Amino acid sequence: MQKNNFNGWRLFTNSFETAIQVLKAIDLTSNYYKKKNNRSVYKVDLLNHTYFIKKNFNKSFIEKIQYLFHNKSKDEFYTLTKLIELKIDCVKPIAYATCKWQDFLITEAPEIAYLNAREYLLLSILGKGESINPFVNSLIEFLKKVIECNIVHPDFHFGNLLYSKIDENSSKFIIVDPYGVKIKKNKQTIFESGVANLVSQLRNHLTEEQKNELFTRILNCSAVESKNYWEEVSQNANNEIKKIWNNRVDKIMSGKSRFCNILEIDDVKTFIKKNIFGENPFENSPNIEGEFNKYKRIELSYNDAVYLFLLSFFLQFHELDHLQIIACSLTNNGNAKIYIENCNNFPLLKNDDILVINFVKNMEKSNIFLNNDLKKFVLKNNRCHICISDINDLKLPTFFYARVKIFHTKYNMKTGTV
Repeated sequence: MQKNNFNGWRLFTNSFETAIQVLKAIDLTSNYYKKKNNRSVYKVDLLNHTYFIKKNFNKSFIEKIQYLFHNKSKDEFYTLTKLIELKIDCVKPIAYATCKWQDFLITEAPEIAYLNAREYLLLSILGKGESINPFVNSLIEFLKKVIECNIVHPDFHFGNLLYSKIDENSSKFIIVDPYGVKIKKNKQTIFESGVANLVSQLRNHLTEEQKNELFTRILNCSAVESKNYWEEVSQNANNEIKKIWNNRVDKIMSGKSRFCNILEIDDVKTFIKKNIFGENPFENSPNIEGEFNKYKRIELSYNDAVYLFLLSFFLQFHELDHLQIIACSLTNNGNAKIYIENCNNFPLLKNDDILVINFVKNMEKSNIFLNNDLKKFVLKNNRCHICISDINDLKLPTFFYARVKIFHTKYNMKTGTV
């Protein structure tokens, strides 16, 4: 390991020349690729290779105390090194550096084409109807290694993985964010390792056969054991949503989060759901009104509109496919509108269709039940989607209603159906 100084940074690396070339090609004070809280990410394309620099800022007193004991970039550098030794696919560590209360990590991206795994799942599989089988098969092989090597990931989700589709029959997952990852001496359960948290994001996107195959192959367990694992995974996911729901409602309706933007024109306040990249989908559109005309508009009471808008998020957090309510417009006089994907654009599914039957089962596992006979399911991207346009369509957990009522009272909204 070489130790050198570069522009005031104390640099630690096994690839000094590469690290210097990367650092000379970027301005670490600006031009970041993306930024979140106390971390900036920079992207450098150099000599047919792509490098990422993750720069951490430790601003608060607590962060500075933590920094004295745990340097994030140093920890991630050595974790990636260990993962490579274990033959776990991950980004390649190039260098880490420190300067006062800041640090950064340089990694090299894979040479093969890749996408963020969460983006691939949402855009290509759920968004375009591509087969989920190659994705699941690669995931099984990846997680078998994770379990075999006793790896624990405290924040295991698809957003922290890359997915590379090499060809029609071959693909792989790559760890991109290893912070907090530990390699234990003893065998870990799927709940201790973080595997359960990762696969829970697929709980309502797989058939029963696919679910059964996933755990039986990863853990070499029986079908009965696999079913029990999935029941616990679903219950844990439900409990987590219940735990975070109140906070999520506040963030959504604030219009200042990764979930939602607010557009105010005259006396109309329009809440616009952000896309998977945390962006307003209409932000750069020269004709916002024209964008809204692509959706079905339903006029409702103030409270009913907010209820349905929040319901769309609730279904999204439960990984339940539905025709999205893309926006909710509220006026000072108590009138409101929602903008929803038009169900007439998609073929209806019969209630006895196997896709519908499995979808309803998944809903019920999430403690969401059909409330009347107005069942409307459509086929979109080869998947079953439920179309919700009335507050009486579903029966939801009591904590959902309780939070919506508190929200209405807090903001002195008109009394409505909710």
